[in-house]
Amino acid sequence: MLWADVITILFAFIAIIISLFSIRESIKTRKMSLPEIKVTKIVESFDTRLYNENQVIWYWNLNISNNGGRGITLQGIKPKNNLPFVISFSNNSFFEQPIPVDFYFTNESILDNIKNDSSYLNGLEYCNWEKLQSLNIPIQSGESTSFVIVLRFNKLNIAGDQFLLNISLKFSTEYEYDLTRIIKIQ
Repeated sequence: MLWADVITILFAFIAIIISLFSIRESIKTRKMSLPEIKVTKIVESFDTRLYNENQVIWYWNLNISNNGGRGITLQGIKPKNNLPFVISFSNNSFFEQPIPVDFYFTNESILDNIKNDSSYLNGLEYCNWEKLQSLNIPIQSGESTSFVIVLRFNKLNIAGDQFLLNISLKFSTEYEYDLTRIIKIQ
């Protein structure tokens, strides 16, 4: 009777070890099947040559790679925390006047064109709010994509010398990548 109990306990112990390995493997498989998003800023630049004419341009060239096991979608560009895209402030006081913003979205690098001609963006079509919210760019497992986002805003005649760029990239996995910046122009 004693040997039968020992053998039963031994088999139960072996079954527990096998089930732990099985659980560990299923967790590893689940992690490998999830997307792994990596956003790399290739270039981040700005142009304030027309600041005296009330215009500021901010430029991002981004690469998004998915090293995980499932595809993702860049759903769109949106402001964080339901605030406007650009907020002006000075000496820790915010100005309530909304700042007009134009977004440009392209797969081509246009930084050199902007450097050579500060009015280059005037010839391009900007993205309206609906297009920004519904970019729907798929990024399959093991792939990457590059694109350019250009933000042009007119500070109007607001007395602020600092601006909060309140921008994030929204993915289908509920992941958001923050491009928020505080810029001070002197």
